[in-house]
Amino acid sequence: MEPSSAECLGASPTSDTSNISLQSRIASIRYTSAEHGDLKGFFVETVWPKLAPDYEDLVGEVQKICREELEKQRIEFWISGRVKKAGSIEKSIERREKTQLGRGGRGYESVEDIFRAVHDLAGVRIVLRFDTDEEAVKELIRRRFEFQDETQFPNKNAPKPSYEPRFGSYEAVNYRFKLRSEDTKVLSRFSGVLFEVQLTDIVNYLHNQLAHPFLYKGIASDLGVEDRIVIDISRGLARSYALCLVYFKDKEGKRLSKSKVEAELGQPLMKEIGLHESNASAPVPNPPLQTTTEDTASEFVENLSQRAGREMRIEDIRGLYEIMRGGCDSITDLRLQLVRELE
Repeated sequence: MEPSSAECLGASPTSDTSNISLQSRIASIRYTSAEHGDLKGFFVETVWPKLAPDYEDLVGEVQKICREELEKQRIEFWISGRVKKAGSIEKSIERREKTQLGRGGRGYESVEDIFRAVHDLAGVRIVLRFDTDEEAVKELIRRRFEFQDETQFPNKNAPKPSYEPRFGSYEAVNYRFKLRSEDTKVLSRFSGVLFEVQLTDIVNYLHNQLAHPFLYKGIASDLGVEDRIVIDISRGLARSYALCLVYFKDKEGKRLSKSKVEAELGQPLMKEIGLHESNASAPVPNPPLQTTTEDTASEFVENLSQRAGREMRIEDIRGLYEIMRGGCDSITDLRLQLVRELE
């Protein structure tokens, strides 16, 4: 007797899917409107809850591979990953099916249709500190994974907006990949499963904090020209910040980087602007190994030691920071309070 879709997905308490590939489980799903009702509801309520944990594992493995490869090249970056939530999948199905029907196509008739259409069920984002690294990283990931397709932003075919931004539009490339055969020897259960890697830089990441919800998702229906101008200004400010990074990178004759001390003290400040480890789509700071400059750390500790009249250690500075950080609204406040405490 042939197993039901639910059993193949691992719904049965006695079934063991540990040795079944994710692609095989997907291929085994059988849907009929008479038995399961609405296709969208069947996918979101029955299929996805059973497969999401496997996709979480896939995202973790892809992040690990990307991080290792980028660290080898001493690229400065943040990386994060996410698995699409059921509610987001439902909206994506509705939006993409509406677009497809508007172009004279047909609606979704099978689970396979949904898997092909919603290609970002598993996604990893790489945010580069310097846009000059983009070509090297693009080549690296296309060599490392099995390339399937890509989508570039901005979309040149998109309708012209009511306000033409002066500082440009959101720019990124979404690559769709599968694992290469050499990876699937170890990660065999993910063979043939599609995932997405988005490549962008710090300017576009910061700009997208406003652009994505308001311009792409359209959470505010009454968005006027003045609102679009403010979002445009945010991009201009992000570009200014990126230029400051490039200036000091060239000024020092090497990449501007976090010292060991800054990496220790800066985590709460990084958290405030969203650059912290989480399950959300915000970038995650890398371990400080590839961006550590011991000279900078030594100078910082030496200067504080001179003010204190004794040798300071990282543990001492961290302890001071934990005491003072409640009253610090900026890096300047932190420095001033450190000096006052030591004097």
